[in-house]
Amino acid sequence: MEISKEGIARRIKEIRKKKGISQLELANKLGFSQAYIAMIEKGKRDIDTELLNKIAQALGVSVAELLSSPEEKKTIEVEKRTDLVILPVYSGVPASGFEGGDVELIDYLPTPREMLQGIPENRVAWVKVLGDSMEPKVKKGDMILVADGSYVSIKNGDLVVAVMDGEKTLKRFYDKGDFILLQPENERYEPLIIRKEELKEKPLYLYKVLGVFRRY
Repeated sequence: MEISKEGIARRIKEIRKKKGISQLELANKLGFSQAYIAMIEKGKRDIDTELLNKIAQALGVSVAELLSSPEEKKTIEVEKRTDLVILPVYSGVPASGFEGGDVELIDYLPTPREMLQGIPENRVAWVKVLGDSMEPKVKKGDMILVADGSYVSIKNGDLVVAVMDGEKTLKRFYDKGDFILLQPENERYEPLIIRKEELKEKPLYLYKVLGVFRRY
């Protein structure tokens, strides 16, 4: 099951009205202004997993119900039987060289909790892949589950999203002592080399890839 930001906005409004709760009442429960709730219901505000859980609690429903249309009763039953967490999906990380650009919330994806490997869910997210430098391991359009590198160990050979000076890339990580090697899978691309002396001025942030999701 996936649902867009606009779809979630509609569900929040539908359930709020069905429960007889005004925007002001919901705003007071959540500690927001009525105007902010109105923007959420118009799909003009991003909703992370923490806020999603708070809204569901304030409306007296499960997150699964909040993310499911009335016809999707099977989805709700699956949610009851399976330990799932609802994680955001962002676009996107380039699998080529370092590239900038803002990431945008595009979806939410129910994810088996075991995939998080004990990492707090607010430190894990799905990211859509751009580019082909990691093929055949990771293809353009795949979604990768990434975790904040400060919450998980990263070893040589691990797939990582590397972020430096506002730019990001998906590569295989190797610590070579004096430098960091970011290795592509696709032989058509050259590896990226980052001298450790550069990190004094430009810190390198790493996010470990925990899993890959591909549509067929």
